[in-house]
Amino acid sequence: MNKVIVFLSLLSFQLSGQDSLNMKRMAVLGGLGVEYSDIWGYRHGTSEFGVIGSNSAINIVDVTDCGNPVLAHQWIDGSSVIWRDIKDYGDYIYAVCDGGACQEGLQVINKNDYSQSQSLAQFRSAHNIYVDKESGRLYVVGSNTNSNGIWIYDIKTDPANPILLKDLRLRDVQNDPNGNYYIHDLYVLNDTAYCSHGYVGARIWDMTDVNNVSLISELDDSNGYNHSSWKHPNAPYLYVAEEVPIGKPIYVYDISDITDPFTTNSFKDPLEEPTYTNNRPHNPFVLRERLYISYYHDGVQVYDVSDPELPERIAYYDTYDDNNGSGYSGYEGAWGTYPFLPSGCILASDITYGLNTLELTITPDSDNRMPSNDIIIDNENKGIVFRTPEDEYVRVNVNSISKIEYTDIASPPTDRVEFRNSNLKFSSSTNGVILKSPNNEYFRLFVDNVGSLELDLVTILPTNAIKLTSEDLFFSHIRGGVKMESPDGSCFIYTIGDNGVEEVTAIDCD
Repeated sequence: MNKVIVFLSLLSFQLSGQDSLNMKRMAVLGGLGVEYSDIWGYRHGTSEFGVIGSNSAINIVDVTDCGNPVLAHQWIDGSSVIWRDIKDYGDYIYAVCDGGACQEGLQVINKNDYSQSQSLAQFRSAHNIYVDKESGRLYVVGSNTNSNGIWIYDIKTDPANPILLKDLRLRDVQNDPNGNYYIHDLYVLNDTAYCSHGYVGARIWDMTDVNNVSLISELDDSNGYNHSSWKHPNAPYLYVAEEVPIGKPIYVYDISDITDPFTTNSFKDPLEEPTYTNNRPHNPFVLRERLYISYYHDGVQVYDVSDPELPERIAYYDTYDDNNGSGYSGYEGAWGTYPFLPSGCILASDITYGLNTLELTITPDSDNRMPSNDIIIDNENKGIVFRTPEDEYVRVNVNSISKIEYTDIASPPTDRVEFRNSNLKFSSSTNGVILKSPNNEYFRLFVDNVGSLELDLVTILPTNAIKLTSEDLFFSHIRGGVKMESPDGSCFIYTIGDNGVEEVTAIDCD
């Protein structure tokens, strides 16, 4: 086993013209239609699913095995349209389609048996929907019957049968009978709606009382088509994609004063630069400290937003390489992405090629924290199992001469305590993983002050430890690992990298 100590918070580099950075494609599933549109995902029981729209169908795909997506159900609706949008809540999936041929209204699909209903009582077509899970409301925008407003439903009371709360006409709210209040897309959190009004710009609305909706603020200082947005979960910033004209960047809005938002930054990183720079963004999403963007010809791009105002690209995967070297034109490539599955399997819909399943090959940004406990693996045949970037598995334990031993194993351990898309973080240098040797001795893994992985003999086992007697500690996400503190207070993450190489990486303590 080789060993590498990296004194960087993130090791990455870019080679000109490469199709990926810190991200790998696990699988592609096509054959579900001629063209593909938006995508959503959900976990149901112990399984994970993606829902992708095609020109003729809503397709539900089992992606529990990220490398082997399997079509679970296809609902062919008879409307041949490119625009479909999907969201979920509880045991139900909600979908709409748009375009002159769309005749589907609001579709509600049961996740358990895939039975479905349709309602055309309010509209036959709509451009987008959003579910505010905090309030249990469904919002429908860009409909054929209310193009300048929102249909608002209660789905908390009876998710199978959405209850209409309001046919909201924004021209009436603003007493502006000729105003343009068309909403292309929206993001809603705790009854605050961040609405993309196309060329009009962004408007933020208070939806707390659907019978007394009020405009909080508006912003239009970029002269583009305000297409879609997503809020940073932990900071007062909104990330906005402007689809038209081609070549617009992603804009960062400061909404610390929600009554007076302003643009504080903009950025883009075209894969074809410096020759071609007019790439086109589509849909942004934020999970923890990472911004995921479906970027048409440039596939899926991922940014670190731990500094929310200054995003830094850390990964990408080009789902559509047909244009490589010839610039950007038209609408091809990644339409949507869904990064929220607990396993870390990332979904992307490519207009031409269908469902792409992707995974990051960098350390997860989520931690499971141990307050002041050790974990004892009280079985000499068990240990810490890491998944490598080559989809191989390595078990770490202690051998008969009291040394760290690495063993390649053929498949993930059956009996395991699994960390999915997450690291394990110990809060003190005196805590860690304790491994049992064949000599019935116990050793705690620790990192010294210079970043070397060492073993410390434990003569008295701690009584407050978490004990595993027949399970491995398993990190199922590539480069998931153990975060530890050294005696001098420095912090490191221990994992397995490329080609099974041990990596001990210096990180920021937080």
